[in-house]
Amino acid sequence: MAPFEVVCEIEPATRPDLTKVRHQIGVLGTVATRFLIPDNHIGRATVSSVAVAHEVARMGCQAVACVNARDRNLLGFRRDLLTAAAYGVEEFLFVYGDRPETGRRSDDLTVRTMIDTARTFAEEQSLPIRIGVSCGLGPVPAWKHQADVWYLQVSYDLDTMLGGDPTSRSRAPSMPASWRCPPPGWPQDQHRRTPAGGADCGRRSARGRS
Repeated sequence: MAPFEVVCEIEPATRPDLTKVRHQIGVLGTVATRFLIPDNHIGRATVSSVAVAHEVARMGCQAVACVNARDRNLLGFRRDLLTAAAYGVEEFLFVYGDRPETGRRSDDLTVRTMIDTARTFAEEQSLPIRIGVSCGLGPVPAWKHQADVWYLQVSYDLDTMLGGDPTSRSRAPSMPASWRCPPPGWPQDQHRRTPAGGADCGRRSARGRS
């Protein structure tokens, strides 16, 4: 049986200063198995997830670099793969990406083409790679079975996350999403407004695009 893992998504740096990022890693490094590094989180410009993943590794922790299709074309994605290889970053979460706050999204890439391109790159360079994708609670597209890890939408129902029939699910490890600690002033009845299937934010991010 695979060991239980805790993947902690950090608050990304929106300024050219990684002090707060290092502080998060230092505080949570004893409990987190891996750190998920967002990529231009919720449409805001952030320090490169690949660069931050490298910084996390330098601090002795494992990192997963999130890479979205929204902000790059094929050439830009290949550049990121080269940069990751040079930095020794091997773990990724490929996502489609929300609508950006400024500018327009690129339509050159999809999560599916990112998986294919990354696999080809890793084979050509003889490099290890671990690819994750986000999944909803419904049927999972066949092409997502090519991923090594699934990041599942948050849910309170284990059977729902397993898809009813375990044989229909991938053998890849699954990382169920969870709530972050609520900030002060968070509505006390928020959990009552959450659909049984999970959080609205989880449903949106888990859709993915082919």
